[in-house]
Order: sequence, then C-alpha cells, then structure tokens
Amino acid sequence: MSAGFSTELQGDLRSIFGKWNARPLFDCLAGKESLFDVDGDFSPSRNTWPRSATKAFDDGCFRAGVQALAFLSAHLPEDATSRALITRLQRKMDERLRNPALILFGGFSNQKGGDDAGAWFVRLGQVFFRPARVTNDKQRAFLREAVEYSYSSDIYPWSSLFPVWDTYSSSGFQALLARSGKWDVDPRRSAPAVVKEVQNTLRLDEAPAVLLLQVLALVDSSEADLRRYGWQPAELKQAVAVLVKSGHLVEKKQPRAGRKFVLPGAWDAFSSPHPAIERWKLALYGAESRKKKLAAPLGRLLHLKPLGDTFAEAWKRFAADAPNAPRAVATKHDWIADIRARPDDDAPRLVYADWLIEQGDARGELIRVQCQLARAKTEALVAEEAALLKKHEKRWLADVDHFITGQKWERGFVTHVSAHAQTFVKGADTVFAQLPMLRGFIFDAGADGPVTPASARELSLSPAFARFTELDTTADHYFRSIEHLRQLLDSKHLPKLKRLRIGFHRPGEGEGLELARMLAGVKSWSDSLEFLELAGQNLGRTAMTNKPVGIEGLELLLHAFPALKVLRVPYNGFSDADARALAKKLESDSKFAPKLEQVDLTNELDTTFITKAVTFYRNRVTPAGTHVVAAALAKRRGVDLGPAPKAELPKLEKLEQAGDFPFVARAKTGASKCVVCRKNIEAATLRIGVERQLPDVGRITAWLHPDCRTKCPELEGIADLDARLKKNSDRGLWPPPN
Repeated sequence: MSAGFSTELQGDLRSIFGKWNARPLFDCLAGKESLFDVDGDFSPSRNTWPRSATKAFDDGCFRAGVQALAFLSAHLPEDATSRALITRLQRKMDERLRNPALILFGGFSNQKGGDDAGAWFVRLGQVFFRPARVTNDKQRAFLREAVEYSYSSDIYPWSSLFPVWDTYSSSGFQALLARSGKWDVDPRRSAPAVVKEVQNTLRLDEAPAVLLLQVLALVDSSEADLRRYGWQPAELKQAVAVLVKSGHLVEKKQPRAGRKFVLPGAWDAFSSPHPAIERWKLALYGAESRKKKLAAPLGRLLHLKPLGDTFAEAWKRFAADAPNAPRAVATKHDWIADIRARPDDDAPRLVYADWLIEQGDARGELIRVQCQLARAKTEALVAEEAALLKKHEKRWLADVDHFITGQKWERGFVTHVSAHAQTFVKGADTVFAQLPMLRGFIFDAGADGPVTPASARELSLSPAFARFTELDTTADHYFRSIEHLRQLLDSKHLPKLKRLRIGFHRPGEGEGLELARMLAGVKSWSDSLEFLELAGQNLGRTAMTNKPVGIEGLELLLHAFPALKVLRVPYNGFSDADARALAKKLESDSKFAPKLEQVDLTNELDTTFITKAVTFYRNRVTPAGTHVVAAALAKRRGVDLGPAPKAELPKLEKLEQAGDFPFVARAKTGASKCVVCRKNIEAATLRIGVERQLPDVGRITAWLHPDCRTKCPELEGIADLDARLKKNSDRGLWPPPN
C-alpha cells in the first residue's frame, strides 16, 4: 500500500462515498493499476445509459475522485505523507477528463432533443455531456441552464454530475488543490488578516476570534475536531465563554453537534452520512436544505475553495449587518428592517426564512423557494411555489385583500399590487404595514380601457402615492388624455419613480410628441427613472397623415431622464431610418443618455389587444435596425457586436380570402405601398386590399396595384377574381373603365 494511505484514511473516505464501490479509487491512491488509468469509448444510446465496451473511468470514478480531492485537500495535516496522494489523484483525473469519448451524466432536464451535439446531448429527459468537448462559456452556460440541480441526498447514482464537473473545473476548486501541502484549518495561517479584522471589529482577543471563524466556516467543528486542530481544553473553554457572553454563540445541545455551543439560528440534522450543522453555513458550500434533505454541488458538504477564502467569506457575511449574522434577533421588525435595507441581497431573506420556519410559519418556505426560483427555474420549484400559495396566500393577505385586486410576489414578499385607486387609498396604511416590500402600483381599470380621471385624481391626492417607485397601467390600459396623466404627475406626493409604463392608447392616434414633451417637463423624478415603456403612442409618426417625424420624441425622453437604463417603445411607428439616426446620436455624443443599456424598438408587448385595426402603430424596424442600436450601445462599453445577422424573411401564412376580401378602394394619401412591387400607390388611384397574416402581428389589410394582382400569393387560384372584386367593392370601381 502507498505510504500515507492508511486504514484510518480509508474509513474517512468511505464515510463520504456511501454506497459506491470505492475499490477503484483506493487502488489508485495505493499506487495500483485501476479504472483511473483506463479511458473508455462511450457511445450515446437512444434507450439506455451510455456505456463503454470495456470497464473504464466513468461517472462513479469521477464523482468519487472529486469528493476525495476536496476531502483530502482540506483535511490532511500538512506534514502527512499522504498529501502526495492529492497530486497523484488530480493528475489521473485530468488525464481521464481529456478523453473526448468520455460521457458523463449531467442531470435531468426539460430540454428536448435526441441528436448528438458534440459537447452534450439529451436522451429521455436526461442531459449527458463530454467534458473534453465543453470548451467555451456558452456551452457551459447552456448546460448550467439545461440541468435541473435537484441534488438527491443519496448521491449515487442519480444525482447530477454537471455541478460536480463545474465545481472541479472552477478557479476556486483548482486553487484549493493548489494549496495541497498546506493545512489551512487554522485561520491564523490561512487568513491572518481576517483574524485581525475580527479582533478589531468585535474587540476580541486572538483565541476567541479564531474560534468564532472556525465555528462560522468549518463543517467539522465538533470539540473533537477542534482538539485535532490544536485547541487545548482549558483554552477552548475560555474562548467559548467569551463568545457566549458576547452573544455570538449560545450554549445549546443540538443533535449530533459534538459540542455544547452553536451559532444561533436553524439547525439541520441531516441523515447520515451527512453532518448535522447550522443552516447558516450551507451557503458557504453552495448548499441548501430542501425538505430536510441536503442539496450540494458535490453531494456532500465539502470545501469548494481554499479554506482561507471560506473564512473570509464567512466573516464578510457575518459582519455585513448584525441582523444578518447568525445571532438572536429580538423582533420580526428587525428582520424586515434589514431586508428593506438590502433589498437585492438574498442572505437576510434566507436568515429570516430560517427564523420563520423555526416558528412553524410556512412563509419561510415561500421565501426559500422563491429565492431559489430567482436563480434557477425548475418544474419542482414552480410546483412547490404554487402549492404554498394555493394553501396559504389567502390567509397571508387576509388583512389587505379587500383593498387590492391582485398581487405579485418576489422572493417571498409582495412587491406589486393592482387596485382600484379609490379603494386602495382607504386602506393604504394597512396595505403598506402588511406588505413592507411593496414598491409598485398597477392601475386596475376593469376591462381593457382607460384609467379614469377619478382614479388618477384619487391616487395623486393621497400621501401613500409617495411610497411607490413603480407605476404601471399594464399594456392593456392607458390614460385617455395627456391632461389625465399630467394631473397624476403634477401631484405634490409624486414619488421618485424608477419605473413607468403606460399602456396601449386605444381610441385616438396616440399622444405623440406632446406626450414626450410633457414627460420631459416633469423634473421631480427626472434623475431617478430607470425604465420607461410607452406603447402605441405614435411617437414616430404624425397623427392621421402617418408621416414620419424622426427621433425627436426619443431624444426628448433620453435627454430628460439621464438615469434611464431601458426605454421600450413598441408600436410607435418607428423605422430602420429612425434606428440608424438614434445609433448615430449615441455614437457621436457620449454624454447623451449616459446610463442607457437598451432601446427596444420591437413590437413585443404582453397584450391580446393587437389587431389589424391598430397595426397603424407598428414599428417597421428590421433585425438589422435593432442590431445597429444595440451595437452603438455595446460600443460604449467597449464591446464589438460585429456585423448584423443575416435577416431571415418572415414566412407568411397564405390566407384564404373570405368575406369582404379581396376588395377595391381608392388610395387616400399616397402613403401606402404595394406589397408586390414595393412602390407607393398614388393618392386617388385604385388599389386592391387583401387580408394577410403577419408573424407576431396577426391579420392586416395589405395593398397592391391592380396590375400586380397576378403576382400576389393571396389572389392565386381565385378563378372568379374579377367577380369577387366587383362584389366586394363600391359600385363602379371594378372593373375599371378602359
């Protein structure tokens, strides 16, 4: 047997591997020939797991090898002769991973497909990948998104291997392996600057500071482990007493803790072979507690980066804010105050979730599930979220449901409500007290239509209005006139808006440049607005005559709101020429819209209202036009997007002409173009109207010259075309006089 590979070490490793046959790994560590020396020739199969014709390095070897490396790198004393085993095992692993025929099980996925794609392929809802062929970030990102990270507590054989490989190839894990030969469990050696910072910040002597870091960061922190790390019983007892007195530790017996002092907060007593541990630590290991089972990238709580980095991360989390540190918090108010102070940070939410779960409150589970969903959406999490809301939402909102008509949850809290303004203001204080993370108001105007003047006036007169930072009419509602919107925006309670969305204008021609001028004149939130969407307002064309007016409206808005990051203007009559003009402005003037990240000139809108009656508003911006604006914005960040992608002509669905189609009419303005020859149809001349299906738009009326009718797909095959045209047109228009 190889020097250093002791029976005791074998026992430690077996406790990690669980049911897996560890003989191939043990043979490798003992210096014997093993599967770690054999490349396999794996082949995809439509109905079975990919296998090699001969026994070779495979999924089980790879998982056990990575787990062994993580364990050995972090747990072997630096003078142990077995430290040489780390280098040997890592070399064998790297050799096998370079085998282009090696196929590993990535995980379960909703991706469909069965064709081999080189780096990865899908079979029966399972993703497989070839590590040697995953060569760029795009492939890695696809696999990360495709695989559901539903790690099982029984890690072999059904848990995902992609996160194991993703971890192994990460810079943090490679840095951990590079530290082989160094025993880093003592932070005075691996993170001396952090120890000093703990001492200075918490006014502790060196020994209590070291102990706090070890209890915060290390999975193996029982009293027996601490003695192995060099602690003497009397010294340990004294340091514990100091930390208990300061409130950083509590004296409490927890199942399988191996010590009588723990961090305050939730305790997870996972079933063996997993450890029992403070839940606060799990995030340091990329792990989570899911329905009382451990979910971790390597299937076990093993180090993913150098211990010095883990000590630093643990201290950073601990020191960020007292309520977020793992210590007792007096009231629910303290938790909420911390979450409101750091709304983008999941950490205080998850600590609050632990506290709620300890109280038996299912809201803690909702916070946990929705925080996970914000990072990666899976069917299992979506189902769990739906079940929690179905069972508890009505009770959670019982105090506010008669003041609101709808709500939106984000990461465990209601952030937006829809309401009738007159009803909402009556219970505004109650709503904000019960929904502390509320930031957005959505006008509920009933059926699709305008926000009433009474609604706008009622909200504008309420002090509650000032608490919102987002205002939304939804894509299906709008203000009937500029005066109604001005009345709202002239309110003395007008908030510092960050997001404003005004929906599709219905009955008229949109408010056009007048709307842009009015918005540009509002100064109270000009420096705070980050997102603006104006739909169907005809900013790019004149009313009635449909003449282009250029980008004056866009320039007004972008000059007025220097903090704007996203501007969406669907259905505003813009063209490729407007896109090019805007790109030129962005490239020539670096002070123009300095924080702008996106201008959306597409017609994408979450509404069912778009019909042929309103295609008048449609932007005529091609993918090339969209690209030129995106390229100008990217250039500001020093990124070259390259040439525009080749445009693909939309596939038109040939509609059978029925009812009033086709028909003949006289052109009114001379602005319409023939869909066949693309030339203008002069005013007062005859034109034929056909019904055409446009992608993402729907059915519209398309026009053509009478002489082009033989080349129009919709008119092909109509044997009695002249008779149909005569029947569907005004008397005397068809056939035309010679």
